[in-house]
Amino acid sequence: YGFSAFFLLEALLKMCALGTRAYFAQRWNQFDFTLVLVSLVDLALDVAVVENLLFDPVVLRIFRVFRVLRVLRRFRKLTKLFKTLFLSAPALVNVGSLLLLLL
Repeated sequence: YGFSAFFLLEALLKMCALGTRAYFAQRWNQFDFTLVLVSLVDLALDVAVVENLLFDPVVLRIFRVFRVLRVLRRFRKLTKLFKTLFLSAPALVNVGSLLLLLL
């Protein structure tokens, strides 16, 4: 709950400082705000213990992983590393498939 509250406070402070139009003009801020909204919906569903939903609320928790991307934008070398890992993922799938065939 603490991280969600912190990110919500950050988004609200940035909106107050920049203004709503300037805040949403930047893609990273749109991304941050989307993550904050998803976190709030997840927390609300967790607290309300809603049953008979059309989807599993655990799916919303997957979006929490994307918070790492917020940190990555501040560290350029780390961003390059993750970009390289992302680009090499298809090749890793091929190598994994080959190893699976050999087993």
